[in-house]
This record gives sequence, C-alpha cells and structure tokens, in this order.
Amino acid sequence: MTPRECWRLQGFTDEMYEKAAAVNSENQLYKQAGNSVTISVVASVGRRIVEIQEELDKEGL
Repeated sequence: MTPRECWRLQGFTDEMYEKAAAVNSENQLYKQAGNSVTISVVASVGRRIVEIQEELDKEGL
C-alpha cells in the first residue's frame, strides 16, 4: 500500500495528505497514518456507548 492509500483508509482527504507529504518523508507518512485513529470508527463507538447508557438510564441502573 502507498502512504496515500493508508491515509485514505484512515479517513484523511487527499488535500490533507498532500500537505503532509510536502514536509514529511514517506516513512513518516506511514507512521502518521498508523498512529492515527479512524474518526468514523470512534464516532460509531461513541454513538453506541450513548445508546447503551440511555438504555441503562431508562432501566434505572
């Protein structure tokens, strides 16, 4: 996989990648993609936590 493909998998736009690629080596781009957190996954987990908490609140737990 190319660094751009790794960035895309993590939800970054090509514009964000181009800005980072202008000042980082390919190795650094891979590291940055690997150390990032996929926003859509975090958002889904957060929504599910809220749903479960609301269910627990309704049950009085």
